[in-house]
Parts: sequence; C-alpha cells; structure tokens
Amino acid sequence: MLKGQAFVIEDVYPQKLKDVTEEDVKEEGYSSLEQYKEALTSIHQSAVWDPEIVVWAHKFKKK
Repeated sequence: MLKGQAFVIEDVYPQKLKDVTEEDVKEEGYSSLEQYKEALTSIHQSAVWDPEIVVWAHKFKKK
C-alpha cells in the first residue's frame, strides 16, 4: 500500500538504465528522464547514473 492505495505487480524484469525511455518515466510520474535520473541518484546514496547498470523494473497497476 502506498498512501492507502493498494497495487498489483504485473511484471518484474531486468532493464539497463540506458533502455529506460521518456515514456517509462512518465508512467512513473516524472516529467522527464532527467528528473527521473536526479530522483534515482538522490534516493540511493552514492549512486551514479551508469547506463550499463541493470536494475529491476516493476510494472504495476492500482488494485
């Protein structure tokens, strides 16, 4: 739950940061890829945006 809203995870898959698109970040509520990069690196201390790093992407919808 996030702020009282439940979600269902539809998919989890590995994705290189260089493959994250503007559409992906807009679906997550960010206005641009640059804003997403800044948020991601500020959340994770000492993280840097390395396009070759593989992260776990999660696709979800409201329950």
